[in-house]
Amino acid sequence: MKILISHDGSLAHYYTRLAKSRVFASLGHDVVMWDIRQKSAFDTFDSFEPDILNTQSYNLTPAIIECIKQRPALKVFCKTSDWGYKTEEISSKYEILTAKQEEIDLLLDLKRETGQPEFGFVHHHIDGLNMTHGLWEKEGFHVISLMNAADVFSFTNGQQKEKYKCDLAFLGGWWKNKSKILDKWFLPLCSNFNYNIKIFGNQNWPCPQYLGYLEAGEEKNFLSSAKICLNFHEPHSHEYHYDIVERPFKLTSNKCFMISDYVGGLEKLYGNSIVLAKSPEELKQKVDYFLENPKEKQKYIEEAYNITIKDHTYFNRMFQVLSELGMDNEMDKLLEEKPKIFQKLGL
Repeated sequence: MKILISHDGSLAHYYTRLAKSRVFASLGHDVVMWDIRQKSAFDTFDSFEPDILNTQSYNLTPAIIECIKQRPALKVFCKTSDWGYKTEEISSKYEILTAKQEEIDLLLDLKRETGQPEFGFVHHHIDGLNMTHGLWEKEGFHVISLMNAADVFSFTNGQQKEKYKCDLAFLGGWWKNKSKILDKWFLPLCSNFNYNIKIFGNQNWPCPQYLGYLEAGEEKNFLSSAKICLNFHEPHSHEYHYDIVERPFKLTSNKCFMISDYVGGLEKLYGNSIVLAKSPEELKQKVDYFLENPKEKQKYIEEAYNITIKDHTYFNRMFQVLSELGMDNEMDKLLEEKPKIFQKLGL
């Protein structure tokens, strides 16, 4: 099959889309990552003629819609902005991606006229779907929970390297919205120079532990070299608990020991197999405990790794996609090839 995945260059979302493309490519499909800022819709569709389009509701344009209309055999699924029963409440307090009226009208009109997209999706935990996307369902547009996951091609089998060794590691950016959590939870640890902390990311940090950009391909090695890897969410996740970032899946698939801020959806996925902290004070306590008791980490590392590899890789997520698209033969192919690919990767 020919699969077209559109993107707009946004950093975090680009890498989740790239991970999906790697799964499909590993199964023998022809996959193109299309930067909608660089090439027109008509040129892209005419030159590639996709069988499947993965796009985003907020990136729909008249040109993309026309390309879909011209191809009645094309199957479409799309990332869908928040439009649910608590969206107004949540967006009044936090920075979240909410659907604009023009976006809603374009998508619903397209669905009524062509039957496409087949479905929408969001990376939220399923228990939050009604809260964040229930109004789409009310209008007859089906939205599923397609959570973030582990990219086994990029975040497994990391090797310890002396230059990356540290007590605490964090891979990610510091920006205004995320800083509301990072400034309270992480920067106090950075002010305590008893900890050896290393931070790499694509945005500057207001602390001396920030070491700049990390060479591509070195992410898993950096994280494997740390005694503890930290994970943090954005502010709305602390109150509403549905939005789980990609980092926990990456860390656990790489057999890193992780301590994360508490998000209910994450606990539902992993239970007692990961270490969660409900306050900055508890985070420091748990950091200190596991630095002093390193043998206590192994149980969590193994249990979380097994859960991730079994249930939370992008192979699992793309199986969901194929199921929603009704592609039984492709589902069978994925199930047949996945064990072979995992064996080659040493998983």
